[in-house]
Amino acid sequence: MAVIKSVSGGAPSISSIIKYVTQEEKTNDKLLSGVRCSVETVTEDMLSTKHFYGKTSGRQYKHIVWSLSPDEVISPEEAHDVSLELVAKSEL
Repeated sequence: MAVIKSVSGGAPSISSIIKYVTQEEKTNDKLLSGVRCSVETVTEDMLSTKHFYGKTSGRQYKHIVWSLSPDEVISPEEAHDVSLELVAKSEL
């Protein structure tokens, strides 16, 4: 059974969390995508949205991690598709 959790702490800014989650050893380019933002301009998109709504202080982002048990085997592409579905259906 998959476990989904919101990770707190970590990177102090949007640009540093984007840099962290897009590290080559963590993912590959074909699995980078966005919902209501562009991969190429995600940091700028997120900062513009925060400024537009006056939300420039406090929590800057949510980092969601989901893990599978060892007996659940899916491809990285399937995991990506499921992640996109979850984000699209949520209010993150």
